[in-house]
Amino acid sequence: MNLEQLRIFVAAAQHGSFTLAAAGLGITQSAISISMRKLEEAHDVVLFNRIGNGLSLTDAGRALLEEAQRIIVDVDLTIRRIETYRYAPKRHLIVACSRNVYDHWMPPIVANLLSRGDLPQIELAVGPARDITSWVMRGTVDFGLTEAPPGHSPLRYWEVFEDRLRLFAGPDLVRRLGPEPEWSALEDISLVLWECNGDTEPILLKAFEDKQIREKRIRHPNLSLQSMSAVYSVVAGGRHAAYLSQRFVEGFASHCAVAVPAFDIPVKYWLFGPHQGLGELLSSAVRTEAERFQPLVHRAASV
Repeated sequence: MNLEQLRIFVAAAQHGSFTLAAAGLGITQSAISISMRKLEEAHDVVLFNRIGNGLSLTDAGRALLEEAQRIIVDVDLTIRRIETYRYAPKRHLIVACSRNVYDHWMPPIVANLLSRGDLPQIELAVGPARDITSWVMRGTVDFGLTEAPPGHSPLRYWEVFEDRLRLFAGPDLVRRLGPEPEWSALEDISLVLWECNGDTEPILLKAFEDKQIREKRIRHPNLSLQSMSAVYSVVAGGRHAAYLSQRFVEGFASHCAVAVPAFDIPVKYWLFGPHQGLGELLSSAVRTEAERFQPLVHRAASV
């Protein structure tokens, strides 16, 4: 099993078709077929179920897909890390961000930091919080920036900005909740949406547990949305309630959804890495830039 085979396998799994994967990779369909056949024969497993012109993963294929995606990301980040040394004597930094940080915070901050003479240039990477911690500890990236609280003693953590998960609902639902709703009123709504499987979901579920909200009473079993944009597209219709980050909602305007601050859940974002001096300088610069465009940000100290 080599890296080229893993890349071909991931492409085929994601497209569900050797033909579409070949078009995406710029190689022939026969080359993909031969590569996958050799991979299956080498390990005596079947990775794909062939159904007409389409493909579906077997149990072995599903097990390989998750690991193959992780390996490819690790290799690509390692290549980026090595290539930062091309900029000697002032090497670029790689900061790996969770999806929300990458989508809603860091691009404008990094753009504003380009003229700073006391900081290296910054390259951004994106990934799940659990992977980012591993990348930082292995030295694959220089710093991480996620919603995950401090938890690894070899690393230094700096709080750089704060957001909040806020409930938004249509006017009719807001009236039903009343002017000063209790947390238990969430269960009376019967359906609350949020971004599932993202880095903010554990924070949200922990808040529900602390407030004794029964997740099964408010979660729809067949409506699992994978992005805040998808959640917003539903709540903007005015019929359902949903949790969105305040930072995300600032970029939109809707008269159909109303904020309900009584159910706010604070979210802290942490920069972390092994380099104390550079970390203090970078965290201070990020915090300062964040405060320019985010009224919810609070100044925070290193921990």
